[in-house]
Amino acid sequence: MGASDSATYQIQVWSAASLLYEDYFADGALSTNPDTGGGMGNSGTDSGDYWRENSGGLVYGSDGSGGNRASAYSLNSFDLSEGFRLEVTYNLTSLAVSANNQFSFGLIANYTPSQNNALLSEGSNTYGIGMNLASGTSSAPTGLLIYDALGDSPSALNLESNFATEPGEHTWVMTMKPNESGGARWTYSYDGGPVVSGSIASIDLQSFAYQFVVHARDSSVGKSIQQVRLLQLPDHTTASSFAMWASGYGLMGEPAMPEADSLDNDGLSNALEAWFGTSPTEFNQGLEILVDSSNLSLVHPKNEYRPSDFLGTSVVA
Repeated sequence: MGASDSATYQIQVWSAASLLYEDYFADGALSTNPDTGGGMGNSGTDSGDYWRENSGGLVYGSDGSGGNRASAYSLNSFDLSEGFRLEVTYNLTSLAVSANNQFSFGLIANYTPSQNNALLSEGSNTYGIGMNLASGTSSAPTGLLIYDALGDSPSALNLESNFATEPGEHTWVMTMKPNESGGARWTYSYDGGPVVSGSIASIDLQSFAYQFVVHARDSSVGKSIQQVRLLQLPDHTTASSFAMWASGYGLMGEPAMPEADSLDNDGLSNALEAWFGTSPTEFNQGLEILVDSSNLSLVHPKNEYRPSDFLGTSVVA
């Protein structure tokens, strides 16, 4: 029998991602931010439509007509080329379907302040990833939306995952990690529940910097954001710990555990994928059996940059 490797592991819990933007909306001024990443701007269809900081939240309001709308957007743009993790805590008091009840947020490239419904407009010259929670009577679906067109042509609005929120305060967490073929793997969770995952064939995170944008319409339904955090994921090829390796692939929650094999279902746990240097989001063969006239060998790859908190031993039988 040929040589084989086995691995034992210890997990260190720490944050490996780089914080790009964080705002708790506690200083009372939209344009300033004592946390990280700068303040926000407001773009309303007239002077009576606005987003404002109020009582520790980013709150939407209008002149009462309900027919107008406003967007708030981060004044700075952020490099997401290595992938990102977006965390948003929000409050939506009603899901009533009316002509004007709209609420969405996400990350947008090429954003212009006059574009007040950037996450809902089919055919806009926009690149972005976001969550639409309420559409009013527009044709936009609720759920995870991605604009995946390349170049300067109008983007196509694609529903990646159906999603329905409940009224009240909730936390939504999303990750996206680009792959070598021009697409990306995404995951999201809602209030710490089960992780939903998938992939998109085409998304450009490298050519553009992205801004955080939130859009709303109809102030008769309460809409607010309590917290936003945007983190850049690390490069998984040089991970110094298992936690950093998992974060580099955009894994979170149960799919990020060492024993998990829930994304590619190739029979290899995350622990083995990290040890081998293979991707936990793409099917891998794992062991290869080689036979000659006198030997049977089991061969597998070995990660040159395996996490430092993994201990491996070689066993010859």
